[in-house]
Formats: sequence, structure tokens, C-alpha cells
Amino acid sequence: MDTTKLKDKCDELIQEYAKTLQSEYYVDCVENKKRAFWTITLQTVKIEFVYTLKGSLNAPVSTLFCCIYLEKNDPFPYHIHQVIDYLGLEDYHCYTFSFIENETRLCACFNTIKGFLDDNLPSITKLVISGFDFHGKRNNEVMRVMKLKNESDLETFALSMTFDNQIARYGDFPAYNFFLKGQYEKSLKQYYKLQKRNTLYDYEIKLVSLIEHLLKTGEQYEAIKPETASMIEVKKYNNTSKRDALALLLSFLIAYSVLLIPFSIVTVIVLKIIYQGAIISPGFAEQLIWILLIPAMPALVGGLFIIDKVSIHIDKNRQSARDFFEILSSPKTQKAIRIISVILFVIATIFSYAMTVPRAKCYEEYMLCNMSESDFKYDFQRYDYSDIVEIYKIDGTYNKYSGKIIDREAYIIRFKSKDINTDYYLEFKDVEQTLIPQISKYYDGEIKYAKTDLDV
Repeated sequence: MDTTKLKDKCDELIQEYAKTLQSEYYVDCVENKKRAFWTITLQTVKIEFVYTLKGSLNAPVSTLFCCIYLEKNDPFPYHIHQVIDYLGLEDYHCYTFSFIENETRLCACFNTIKGFLDDNLPSITKLVISGFDFHGKRNNEVMRVMKLKNESDLETFALSMTFDNQIARYGDFPAYNFFLKGQYEKSLKQYYKLQKRNTLYDYEIKLVSLIEHLLKTGEQYEAIKPETASMIEVKKYNNTSKRDALALLLSFLIAYSVLLIPFSIVTVIVLKIIYQGAIISPGFAEQLIWILLIPAMPALVGGLFIIDKVSIHIDKNRQSARDFFEILSSPKTQKAIRIISVILFVIATIFSYAMTVPRAKCYEEYMLCNMSESDFKYDFQRYDYSDIVEIYKIDGTYNKYSGKIIDREAYIIRFKSKDINTDYYLEFKDVEQTLIPQISKYYDGEIKYAKTDLDV
């Protein structure tokens, strides 16, 4: 589902939730291209819901989380996990949800956050009224993590960076993700790296203790329910190399079968134009090879147009795959992929047909040879049969790249202006059966013999 529609659903859920609060309130909604913010202002605290329409370094696309403003005139709210620490709760459930792909998942995630607020808002309110030093506790934590020496160093930038960093750390973060999946050893390994640098947040320090306990006892902790585990499900959708390989193959075969007939017609026409009037032209077998080969490269690129749809159809859970695809691929991204695919398709088509242009074309009175060493650069020079001085038949040709003689029969045709080694341009069978008999009408000298072209 598109993130814009999910954002609208968020708005509906938040407006309904605000009505249930036993207090006067008003909801302020602010939206930019990347995020939407809903702030519910109550008598003592402000609750802020955030939904990401686009991904960023600290929050992936379609992420929903909640923060609470605990002090007046404080520009930065507190994450739920910070509040859990301040309340002294043993709560290690996930409250930051990423890659939410549909309304059903969104409602489940929202209800989880709502459940926490319903259970703990009275306690939070009491803590605020008691004069708890939220500001001082947070500043101490930030100074430790950011390795600041004086409180005067706590500028807005440091607080802002810490706030954004915590969004990532309590959401789609490898160490936390392993914890959510019950892979405690992997999780602990990641957290120990942070612990060595003394960059664990206060909540994470308690979380590490829990994971150590779970490893010792062999117990499991359900930190996230299946109905809210979108950031775990998306990994299954992304990490499916077998499915992707099958989708690529099927996309290619579908595109190839679609392109084969029109490309076959064009190929036959192109070959007729290229070899018009020539005494040597591709036989049926060679034409068939070109007909089958030419659509291959455009089909490989053309498969990019449909690979995502094919991938969705071969996925066991098609609707879920389609939903994840929609949030992971923005309309702009899909449009860019289509434009790039069209450009690549055109290039691939030109490249494929460029390969059909022969190195030499032979006519009744002359031959045209491409003197460029590049296969895709054309410098055709005309050589009249009436200008032939000598002809040699050779058993092999020297390869300047390998420094070896290639044992393959060919002819050296010496024109007044240049020697032409037919091995570079034509098949020996075509030269012997068609070209030499045609040349004999203009050249009545004998055909000499040489071991290799170096002996001519």
C-alpha cells in the first residue's frame, strides 16, 4: 500500500485515539515530504506520533513511533524507551515499527503503542507532577554516549543527533533486530561492540542484562508479536535469492517470447537490406541464429519492466509481497527504473543489430571491408577485383595478441592498395565456393601457396 494512504490511516487512528483521552486536547498535524507528525497536547504532557513517508538514515520508510514531551519548552521529546527507563519498568517490547506495509499491520502497531500509553499515562503524569529531573537524566545520558565533558557542550546539534540515533536504535537496528527475532547471541555480539565504546543508552544497558539472562536460562522473550513484526517480515521479502533468480528467468522468458516475433520480422528485413546485391549472404541456419539471438539482450533488459510483478506472482504470500513492494518502491523510483529500462532497451536493441553488420560484403565487381578494428565502428573501404595483383592460399594466420599461429585455412588477396586476409572477414567455405570463382572472372593469375600470412 502507498505510504500516503497509510499516513491518512494514521491520521484517522490518532484522531480517534485523542477522543478517548480523559482530558482536554487538541491535535496538531504537520507534514513534510518525508514525515508526518501528530502532536496531542494534554494538560501535563504532549504525545507525538511520527510516521515516515520516505526512508532516511535513522528511520526506514513507513515507520511509526511515538515520543512524549515531558517538560515545557523542551524542543526534543522523549522516546517511549527512555520513558520506560524513567518509570523503572521491566518492559522490553518493541514500540518502533518499520516497513509497515498495509492497514492491518498499521492498526496492530498503533494499538501496541496505544496500549502502552493507556497503561502508563497516569504514571507518566504523576512523574511529571513530582518534579522528576527528566532534563538532567537525559543530558547525563547524552554526554556519556556523545563523550562530552561539560554540560555546556550540550548544544542543540548533539541532542538532535542523539534523538535521531535513538529512533534507529529502537527500530530497524541489527542488534535490536536480532533480539526481536530471538537470536540472542548475535544480538549480544552487536551490543557488546557498543558497550566497549560506552555508547549504549540507559535502556540498552538494561536490555543487554536481559539478553544475558535469557541466554543463561534458555528462556524466550516475545518482544514483538507476529502481527506487528513488519521489519522482520520485510527481510524475508528482500532476502529471497532463489525467488529473485526464478523471477529474473521467468521475466526474461516472457519478454523474449513477446519480442521474438516482431524482432524476427525486423531481423529478416535488416539482413535483406544489409546484404542487398551481395553474392555472399547468410544462409538459413545463420539467419535463424540471428533471429533467435538478437531478441535475447533486449529481452534481458525488457524483463526489468515486469520482474517485480513476476516476483510478486511467484511469492507464496502475493498480497504481502505486493504491499512490501509498494512501500519499498516509491512512484518516483519506479518511474526512474522504467526510464532507465527504456534507455537500456534501446541501447541493447541497437547493440544487437550492430552485431549483424558483417566485416566484409562481397559484390560481383568489388568487395567492401571494414578496416576498423572495433566491431562497432565502421570504416568500409572498396576493393575492386580488377585491382588484384596476387592471391595466396594459406594454412594459418598469425595472431598478434596471442603471438601464435591459428591453424585455419584462408586466402590472402593482394590488391594494389592493400593485402586482405579473408580470415578476418569471411568464412573460408564462402570464400572458396563463392568469392574465388567470382574473382576468377577478373583475375586470371595462378593462386599461390604459403604456409602462413607471415610467409606472403
